[in-house]
Amino acid sequence: LCVEYLFGVDLFNRGYWWEAHEAWEACWRAAGRDTSCGLFLQGLIQTAAACLKKFLGQKVGMRLLAADALEKFPRGRDYSLGVPLQALRREVEDCLLKEIADYPIIRLHGVPAPDQPGNGS
Repeated sequence: LCVEYLFGVDLFNRGYWWEAHEAWEACWRAAGRDTSCGLFLQGLIQTAAACLKKFLGQKVGMRLLAADALEKFPRGRDYSLGVPLQALRREVEDCLLKEIADYPIIRLHGVPAPDQPGNGS
């Protein structure tokens, strides 16, 4: 995994969604926008944008971006770029579509989950 990708994950998990989006842009272009890796990265970018919309109180934009993001996550696989896909799908749905949780966290296989954004971490 590349440094920019991991930096984007760290930014995302700390609530810096715009900055995460920017970090992942270069990875997305390098991966190829129509590859499965590129589509997954685009989904992460859209998830970050949806989180920003949630923070700004723009619920319609949040839901549209979250739904688009979920469509980009690979089906029939357990992981993509070290991310457990079922857990990520559940978090995006709960946090951005159902609004029953705060913000999604991107967990990497074998790495402890960070605290939620805004919890003083």
